[in-house]
Amino acid sequence: MPSQQRTFGHASASLSKSTLALLIGAALGLRLLLSPLGHPWDAHTWHNLLVELGQDRSPYDSGRSLSLRTRSGGNDAYYQYFTYPPGLLYLYYPVGKFYAFLHPEATTSFASPGTLLTTSLSWDFQVLFKAPIWLADFGILFLLLQMSGRQASQRYVLNPYVIFVSGVWFFDAIMVFFLLLGVYLFQRGHMFWSGAALAMGTLVKYVPVVAVPVLLIALIQARRPLRETVALSGAFVLTCGLLLAPVWEGFVFMAGFQASRVAAGMSWNSLWFFLATWFPQTPAFSRMYLLSGEVQNWLLPVGLLLAYLELWRRPRSVEQGVLIALLAYLVSTKVVNEVHPLVIVPFLLLVLAQQETSGGHTLYQLLWSIPLAWAFVFVPLSSFLLPFIGDINPSLASGLVRVTKLYPYYELAPLLVLTGAAYSLLCLIAIRKMAQPLAQTNVASSPSAS
Repeated sequence: MPSQQRTFGHASASLSKSTLALLIGAALGLRLLLSPLGHPWDAHTWHNLLVELGQDRSPYDSGRSLSLRTRSGGNDAYYQYFTYPPGLLYLYYPVGKFYAFLHPEATTSFASPGTLLTTSLSWDFQVLFKAPIWLADFGILFLLLQMSGRQASQRYVLNPYVIFVSGVWFFDAIMVFFLLLGVYLFQRGHMFWSGAALAMGTLVKYVPVVAVPVLLIALIQARRPLRETVALSGAFVLTCGLLLAPVWEGFVFMAGFQASRVAAGMSWNSLWFFLATWFPQTPAFSRMYLLSGEVQNWLLPVGLLLAYLELWRRPRSVEQGVLIALLAYLVSTKVVNEVHPLVIVPFLLLVLAQQETSGGHTLYQLLWSIPLAWAFVFVPLSSFLLPFIGDINPSLASGLVRVTKLYPYYELAPLLVLTGAAYSLLCLIAIRKMAQPLAQTNVASSPSAS
């Protein structure tokens, strides 16, 4: 059933076909230019993933085996291999098969914990793995074009941070695409397909699940029929159940890695790294450090609950509601890596298109530029060159591995904790500044449950 579509007060003109083609060409060219680069640990993880999928082997089984081996050697409880939900396994299965066709001789290579590999990673592998990520970026571009207009779509696809994450590093754009698609379908009244899209995003990375209560609150506040709530939540549960069932045992085992992680990263939780590196360690502190992750496991639902209560108390547009929930997630979760803020970028752009906010564009710039600078300083930038150098000169890459650190330097710990705390504060300011209630709503006026 057709629905009344949302119109924005600052909606931009649509793009012509020639301008759109030029935009996609420029965005694709920049991503191709960066494609030989990659995070040295993660790039080999993605290579192993494609090899195993091409050989019909389960990365969960390999992860379990490697984890049990590290435990027996007295190392960490989990080997950091594929520790995500299974959505990526389904989406990349044909990519793995095609890679096996191109490289039937390819084999897996797993580094010992705390070490790096310098084995060559071919350029065609880098492009094959990253191509679905780029397609997701272009999918986000088209969704933003439909939801907001020209400016938001251009600013997203040519954003330096977005280009770096998608062109060099991680698959978060796939998760973001399904999240944004779920919101787009919700606004047009397709509740069942909205729930299915949100489930697919959650099965790639867990984050989109935080948007589900936002949409259910919007339905209740708009006094929509119960069948729509049932359609959205039912589709979400059904999709998750169908795709989790075949790999449930392996998924649960590797999910333990995420649950057991200690608090760290680009948030106020970096305080733990500072304390662990700059002060004498005692048995009591060591126990407290290990418990920091458990404490944060409880703080996350508390932070999200506060966000949902605020949305219940003062209704916002759907885009604002999702943005508030995502910002609350970044403040409350125990680990915020450099790629995690990618999920807020399209929603920041949508909210900026809805209303003029004092300092809103400055907040947007800071919320993406700080993670980009953080990656350059703390990963650091030189490590992203290792896969490229390893393909050209393996002996040089082997030498660089000996001097490359993948974790924050001891000397930079004070800067790390200050920057992390500042980013958490910035997220709280963004909730305050960019989520003022709007008079209008954007739940479709005549939604269907299909």
